[in-house]
Amino acid sequence: MSTAQYSSKPDEMTVGSTIAIFRDGITEVEVPLEEGGTQTMWQCEETRLSIPDYQLLLAGAWKGPWTSATHKAFRQHQHDRTLGLYDLARRKAKTNPAWEQYIAALDAWNEQVSALASDYSTAVPDLPAQPQ
Repeated sequence: MSTAQYSSKPDEMTVGSTIAIFRDGITEVEVPLEEGGTQTMWQCEETRLSIPDYQLLLAGAWKGPWTSATHKAFRQHQHDRTLGLYDLARRKAKTNPAWEQYIAALDAWNEQVSALASDYSTAVPDLPAQPQ
């Protein structure tokens, strides 16, 4: 992790073709100029990962250190796994009420994933089983 400064507010996460950058503690700071006065800048702590390490992070297999921004990306990736499942369940629930229970189970699963933020856990529960 390193400290970085930007002239405009940076995004919390930037993913390029060769690197992923995660930014924590983005704050506005006044930086003294050599010629006098100050300039408003944005300062943060950055974690830079190669794309292979980024893939490990998304899978929860990265060895860290975890930060608020890296763990948020991990959790968001887990949440994204359910997007298509919700779409399928909503379509099927129109003709089969068992899928409403599945939607509730997906909601509970997503709540469990969100709760992983409290200690940066990567112990993602199994997704609920779909109705037959």
